[in-house]
Amino acid sequence: MTEDEFLIGELAQKTNVSVRTIRYYINQGLLPAPDSRGRYTVYDNDYVERILLIKRLKDAFLPIKEIRVMLETQTRAEIEEFLRMFKMQRAQKNDALSYINNLLGHSISEPSQSTIRSKPMLKESGIPPQPALQFPQQRESSWKRIVLAPGVELHIEQHQAARYDKLIQALLADYQVRFSTTGKQES
Repeated sequence: MTEDEFLIGELAQKTNVSVRTIRYYINQGLLPAPDSRGRYTVYDNDYVERILLIKRLKDAFLPIKEIRVMLETQTRAEIEEFLRMFKMQRAQKNDALSYINNLLGHSISEPSQSTIRSKPMLKESGIPPQPALQFPQQRESSWKRIVLAPGVELHIEQHQAARYDKLIQALLADYQVRFSTTGKQES
């Protein structure tokens, strides 16, 4: 065995994957079957490079089948270009909190010292406080509640009640015609 050849355990250490993972990659066709030298199977630097490439493709969330097809049909340069483009797209994406804040149209503010003082567990834990989300002011509204029967209600915003008064009266009249006082529908 030369300096550039490894046993499966050494290959696993060099690539930071398990022996089982290497065997799985061979079984799935991601790695070619290795050379056997007597009782030992030996691997070379090509295996190291290929496993590291597979790991990068997995980090790009590609399924094993797609990785196999890519390894069989594309050159190393094409795969590297794919990974470069993936990294660029991923770097441009915001994390979930930033995305939500962008949708809400505001930024995250740091919690005030009074908030930290009022939350002693936060201060004692040693965990830095996370900024609190600030939501835009919602306008308050009043609603008119019309009870049709026990457990059956109609709700309408107070400022819209006059606008839909005729419709509400028609609904009430229709409800009274269709349903008896017991709440069963008349035939």
